Amino acid sequence: VENNFSEVDIYGVVDYPFATIQKEFSKPRDWCDMIILHPNIRACTYSGTDSGWVLTLHNVNRYNQTITEAYQLYFKYNIISGTQSYVDMSMVADKGPFNSSDHKFRIRAAALDGKRSFVHLSYSYRYSPLQYIAIKSYIALFGTKRAGFSVESFTEENGPVYVSGVKGSIERNVMRYHLAILAYFDARKYPPEQRFEKRLRGWINLSDRYQRQFPRIEHTKYFENKRADLKNQNILQSAIPNR
Repeated sequence: VENNFSEVDIYGVVDYPFATIQKEFSKPRDWCDMIILHPNIRACTYSGTDSGWVLTLHNVNRYNQTITEAYQLYFKYNIISGTQSYVDMSMVADKGPFNSSDHKFRIRAAALDGKRSFVHLSYSYRYSPLQYIAIKSYIALFGTKRAGFSVESFTEENGPVYVSGVKGSIERNVMRYHLAILAYFDARKYPPEQRFEKRLRGWINLSDRYQRQFPRIEHTKYFENKRADLKNQNILQSAIPNR
């Protein structure tokens, strides 16, 4: 968090061939199937425009809010470059919550060998000093007890001290998307009709590993919410003309 600009990076090696990663990352529809696993995304739709694809995320600030309380983020989807062993893509939204701006996902993937790929996921956005105060105030009310993933320092008595505040909040949010990607790909080994439920189970199991960062979500409630979210997403998507 610096100069009214925040950016978080996640790097990882995933046990999926690059060809699979590239294929799924190239389709806006598949991105919506990944993104909806995030507990605060009530729906994701995609639409074609004269200048390319746009993904609309129906986002809520708190998990217990409904789609009627969601705000929309409009991400322009763009493949920056791609080869047989590397892909670089971005999703950019001009405006976001708290009057923030320049929200940008950047996703890069590269082949390591026939079975593994390297993935770099980054997220950034800008805000004014007044907006930063609003964000800090919101986090102080709803997220002050949660840590991020970056280690700020280390003590012999208590071990690692993790980042908190705005930086920690952004890291948690990006990590939820990262877990959604992992759960999405892991479910590909199942028949298509089983994949959505397997993705839900995969995401919740992954998030349970990070109890220091994430409040534990009651599993049954998560499954109920996501099944309802998928129905709403399908209704919204069916109303968008095909291009």
